[in-house]
Amino acid sequence: MHEYVKDECVELVRSDDLNTKSFNGNRWFFPKNVPWNQVEPLALHKIQLMKVYIDHPRKFERRGVIYDDYGEMLVEDALIKTGYVVVSKNSHYFNGKEYHQDEPRTRARKRDLDYIVYERSKDVYIGIQVKNRLEYPRMDDVHLLLDLCNTLDLFPVLVTRLSHPRIYAIFEGIKGEVMQTKRYFLQPPFPRDKYEQINTELRIPLGVYQWVPNFLLHNFEILKQKL
Repeated sequence: MHEYVKDECVELVRSDDLNTKSFNGNRWFFPKNVPWNQVEPLALHKIQLMKVYIDHPRKFERRGVIYDDYGEMLVEDALIKTGYVVVSKNSHYFNGKEYHQDEPRTRARKRDLDYIVYERSKDVYIGIQVKNRLEYPRMDDVHLLLDLCNTLDLFPVLVTRLSHPRIYAIFEGIKGEVMQTKRYFLQPPFPRDKYEQINTELRIPLGVYQWVPNFLLHNFEILKQKL
């Protein structure tokens, strides 16, 4: 949704119905009749709020296991609690097959799956990628997930906060599933006052959970019916 809003704002700037300014690494849009010096204090306030969740630690360690993102741990707990068998974590090898990526591996482009899991009742092995981000998953990440699952003969599942309609269209054309959480998962503790401000002022739906939320358990129960 935020991409659509940005596109509309850009069009309004082009038609000279809206002002815009690049400030502190962000693009700001504001009414034509409001000078920037009135907008700047609000922009600085929002930048400080953004810094709170941007700088919040993402990696998490539990019982000697390191998770690249706290959301991955919540997904793992949801899988176990709903009866899936977690076969492997951070894997590109399964059942005698290995995925080889032609492009060099970069920090932003992992070539493995977050999880390979087994669902007993349907006798299905599943490849899961967790994209706990504010923005939509990148198309190269989606293609990588599908390539991995195709090579390893797995049912692909993308777990993401939000998905662009074109990603849904891709998954509709194959056997796979997009699971939306509609929450940006962050690990506790998190300052309560900042949590409220970010949710109400920035309209960012944060999800700070010590235990796996019920809606995530429900989503994985529903997935069983779709396999």
